[in-house]
Amino acid sequence: MPDLPPLRGRLVDRTDESVVLATDDGRWTVRPEDVVSLDPVDAESGVVEPGVEVVLVVRLDAVVEVTQTTRLRVVEQPMTIPDEQPRVVGSERLSAAAAEWATLFSSADVCVQEVGSSSWMKTYDMNGDHVDGIAIDSLD
Repeated sequence: MPDLPPLRGRLVDRTDESVVLATDDGRWTVRPEDVVSLDPVDAESGVVEPGVEVVLVVRLDAVVEVTQTTRLRVVEQPMTIPDEQPRVVGSERLSAAAAEWATLFSSADVCVQEVGSSSWMKTYDMNGDHVDGIAIDSLD
């Protein structure tokens, strides 16, 4: 089984419980048993200790914790929605397939509605009351 691509960053901490690496994408915490290799970027020094730039290779199927730092800001811009939703390539075919699939429910009146790139099916009872609905394209 192949290893994952290496992570390059600064070693934050290394204990019996975890190896912590800081990268541009965040802080990665890995269990030591999931570490395939941990080598210094400067191979001549051979030093692997906190603060040193390292290359970390983690085994496939490892469970890691990734923490990211994000700056939240309030902006003075209104959220706008375009008057007409863009057409998505293939959405007509999806709607046609959804309508064909809906005909399998011959005992119920079915309404297929295209919303952007999603198709919805609604079923109604004999009184015309809405009974159920499903996003058809979520079945794949």
